[in-house]
Amino acid sequence: MNCPIVLKTLEQNKNFCVINPESMDSCIYISLDYFKENLITSCTHKKPLPHTCNVKNEISGIKNLKTEQIELNEFIQEYYKRLIINDDEIMWNVCYFRKSKEFLTILLLEFLKSMLTVLNKYNGKCIFKKTEYLVNCGHHITHRIWIQMFYEYGFESVDADKKKNMKNYPIIQQEDGNNRTLYLTIADHYKWDA
Repeated sequence: MNCPIVLKTLEQNKNFCVINPESMDSCIYISLDYFKENLITSCTHKKPLPHTCNVKNEISGIKNLKTEQIELNEFIQEYYKRLIINDDEIMWNVCYFRKSKEFLTILLLEFLKSMLTVLNKYNGKCIFKKTEYLVNCGHHITHRIWIQMFYEYGFESVDADKKKNMKNYPIIQQEDGNNRTLYLTIADHYKWDA
């Protein structure tokens, strides 16, 4: 664990609770579902999905919630920190360098760059966010980080021809039903119980 805010909180709690590795639990979950960042407070620890989020899951204690937009390179760095490769020779059956964290991270970077070029042709948007949530109850700490990508395009072509053709139709029909969306959430959850 290399997260300063969690280490600082554990340091505060060690005065009145025993801290050992057996009382800690950590998991990383990847989802292609749409998540609003405020759902980080009410999701489950093991499988954070939109339908498992419930206000009853919120933990009462000293809370710290922070959301910020990040750049592509920061998104890639956060992805790299959390990447774990399950080395199955039967599945991979490729050169060693192709199953390295570095290679797979560069592969994702180049893939995302190519996806971002599509936004030049269509009025689309791509937003990267990082949401961090910490709750300290004294006997319990929950720390969650969500790294998210919201990618949407296909609302309307930038080409002027399409705009000319759409003038003849009522406003209701002008909306393009072929919107493309992709959501990616990497949920890094940690909890400690005394």
